[in-house]
Amino acid sequence: MLRLLTLSLLLADALALVARAPPLRRAYLRSRASVTRALYEDDPWLTSGEAAPWSDASVECLFRYGPIVYFNRCFQSDEYNASVRKVKDRFGISRALAEQEINTFLADATSYLASGRQKRKPKEEELLPPVGIVDKALVIAWVIILVPAIRFILVSIPEGPPPTDGLFYDAVQQPAFDAATATLDSLTR
Repeated sequence: MLRLLTLSLLLADALALVARAPPLRRAYLRSRASVTRALYEDDPWLTSGEAAPWSDASVECLFRYGPIVYFNRCFQSDEYNASVRKVKDRFGISRALAEQEINTFLADATSYLASGRQKRKPKEEELLPPVGIVDKALVIAWVIILVPAIRFILVSIPEGPPPTDGLFYDAVQQPAFDAATATLDSLTR
């Protein structure tokens, strides 16, 4: 009985997939999580230069949404395109608005899902304008400040035990440090 129910559910899912199939040819691949997903291989977006890391849209994505979304757009373009096409087909919206929705989701999935945006159809008026030159300059300035600051913090972290600074260190901290080191050594052997 359970097998019959399972087979009927699989058949219903297969029929639903055929009924919802987009006009483009789909290729089914297995991901690392062993989940089947559809990729739109003959989409013109994949063969154009839009997915390239140096394209205007990709650089715009980097400035607006950050490196995680930029990486997904440029280096996992098949999956990114499939997600954009799915949103585009689901709501019947423009590609730019579908990309904006996917980018917003990739940038902060928790707040996107908490806001309930995935349940309503996005409006074309919600399409954001391009990032301004002042905003781009501020992002570049922030990166210029942040990279040396992180380098300074990483270089200033001492390696090994802290230097001896009195009786408290010698009496309490040094034996605790030695015990922790001995435990780590015994675990790594």
